[in-house]
Amino acid sequence: MIVAEKEQGNKPFFVNCMGGSTVLGSFDNQNEIADIAQKHGLWHHIDGCWGGFLAWSDKHKHLFAGTERAHSITMNVHKGQGAPNQASMLIVNDKGPILK
Repeated sequence: MIVAEKEQGNKPFFVNCMGGSTVLGSFDNQNEIADIAQKHGLWHHIDGCWGGFLAWSDKHKHLFAGTERAHSITMNVHKGQGAPNQASMLIVNDKGPILK
């Protein structure tokens, strides 16, 4: 899809993937996505708003293999840590290919 978009003259810059979806709890393979993002110079972002806090779980941290390769991840404290009010975090690993 990235190649097809580039061939049409478009300039993809961002890949958003799952780190525990709200409805199904799905997790994308972060290492595979990081390889693709790196190959094409795309920003790799993980939506970990619901499942991101499982990264610290001994039982479930394998679902986050490759997360350290992403440029950013979001987590919602009110979902994963039981904060009573809306609270979100955007954690940026590196400026990546887009902001350099």
